Amino acid sequence: MNAIENAVAPLKTNAIEQARDRALRYAESLIAELEAAEGKFDIAFPFPSSMNSRANYVNQKAKRDRAASVTKTIVEGQKWRKIDRISERSEEGIQRMVAEFEAAAAASYDAYVAKLNAKIGAEVTAAELIGDRLWNYSILQITRADGNVQRWKTQMILNVSCLGKLFNQWPTRACK
Repeated sequence: MNAIENAVAPLKTNAIEQARDRALRYAESLIAELEAAEGKFDIAFPFPSSMNSRANYVNQKAKRDRAASVTKTIVEGQKWRKIDRISERSEEGIQRMVAEFEAAAAASYDAYVAKLNAKIGAEVTAAELIGDRLWNYSILQITRADGNVQRWKTQMILNVSCLGKLFNQWPTRACK
């Protein structure tokens, strides 16, 4: 581990734990929807209509696919009537989803460390994170091998694509 990795390691550990908790809560909410429909998968998570807006279609399809990943079919419906399909929770599917969320959280911190190592371009002998949130507003103070001290600020900004879609970005810039 290099100095930057050591500085953000506690936050990475917390992020992985939060990702695990979010994944479990999300999986439980999907299972609760399935149970409310008495296990009838296609009642709980109907296939979206092509008459929906593109955004609604994509969101409903994503939710249906995620629900399918945390459930297993115990009674297959007739081919012409898929509505008879009965499903139940799948512990293996839930664990796969939890692992996926954890890996995504860890990868975001690994990418941050790699990005900063590339930007700094020199060996870092010491690093200290100022602030308790890496993504919202933090300062990382580093000491390079040559004794040069630098401060790098990370903050969240809201941006708009050329298609009008809002999205977040987290630039990290050297402080003057």
